[in-house]
Amino acid sequence: MRKALLAIAGMLLLAAGMAIGWLAAKRGAKAAEPTTTPGKPVFYYRAGDKDLLVPAPSWEEWKYPASRVDNSSTGGGTKVGEIDFSSADRVALVTPDDFDKVWAFYKEKCKLRGPGDAGSTHRFDSGGNGQTMNIKIFDDIQAHTLQGPKSESVQARAFSVQSIRYNLIGFVYRPKASDSTCILLIYRPNTEFIGLLKEKLVKE
Repeated sequence: MRKALLAIAGMLLLAAGMAIGWLAAKRGAKAAEPTTTPGKPVFYYRAGDKDLLVPAPSWEEWKYPASRVDNSSTGGGTKVGEIDFSSADRVALVTPDDFDKVWAFYKEKCKLRGPGDAGSTHRFDSGGNGQTMNIKIFDDIQAHTLQGPKSESVQARAFSVQSIRYNLIGFVYRPKASDSTCILLIYRPNTEFIGLLKEKLVKE
């Protein structure tokens, strides 16, 4: 039962994590592209947060303290020209702590919003003189949670954290008959997006 849940959830989260990372990179590359069309203003980009270009942390930043790694697939990546494409770290953790204690940790750690909370978008400040446009980019981290269907056999909740610098998807579950809580994490630094953005930012 546990292995089947782990395999299914892992595949689903992997697909979702890679899709989010790919879309973020694609959207970021398009957003960072300066406008040079004749008659149109030229765009300049500035960092609104001092840590915007700081390398993203390791997945271990979100490792539950009282857990052990059951299995993982980490590292890797590739480089095309000057752009570094990161890969997703996929980690399965196990802890004897009960479900509520584990979930409370991630709720606090990730500042998770409930499923009914209003969504938010990344914040941009812009201004200009008609010929040039200055856009300040902020890394407004968005974190949301999703509760699994009510079940007498298992407790389950998922969460996602989206940042310009990285994307994280997590899944916490515990079968009622089990003596352990399982945590699945899929983490992907947006190295390619940050690399493209770094080249476009105006040096202050």
